[in-house]
Amino acid sequence: MNILRIAAVGVSLALAVTSVATSLGAATRENGSLTVPSAYHMAMLVHSAVAALDQANRTGNYQVLRSLAAPAFQRANNPERLAQIFARLRDSPVRLAPTILYDPLLKKPAWIDPEGHLRLIGYFPTTPMRIHFDLRFAPVEEEWRLFGISIRPRPVRQARAG
Repeated sequence: MNILRIAAVGVSLALAVTSVATSLGAATRENGSLTVPSAYHMAMLVHSAVAALDQANRTGNYQVLRSLAAPAFQRANNPERLAQIFARLRDSPVRLAPTILYDPLLKKPAWIDPEGHLRLIGYFPTTPMRIHFDLRFAPVEEEWRLFGISIRPRPVRQARAG
């Protein structure tokens, strides 16, 4: 499954330590090692993270996004810092809400990195701007919680004739 990215004119934001939890994305272990969740669960994780950021940007209230995040993210980011990090995206004309209507497309297979984080890199096939994402989830009490998020809106490239 690919994760969708929505592109915005020159807007590129990264958040190194954000977390959003969902019971639909339970962190499971097989033979003591974390396993990549099903495509369904990964889509739910992506949609939950992007929706939480969209709502925070629309309301200017980043407390809920922060509260849903992994503990390390919470320690590193207060709501005011999150508002600063996402100011350019918030102030741009790009809206993330339409991504809920699309399946996220992964650019590469999901994997568990050496730190034990689930990595999902992809985009949403929206037009005229495509929303690209790079998400990192940490296992917290048997749930995957958002630990890092990068959202990069970019114009959809047109195929060249001939």
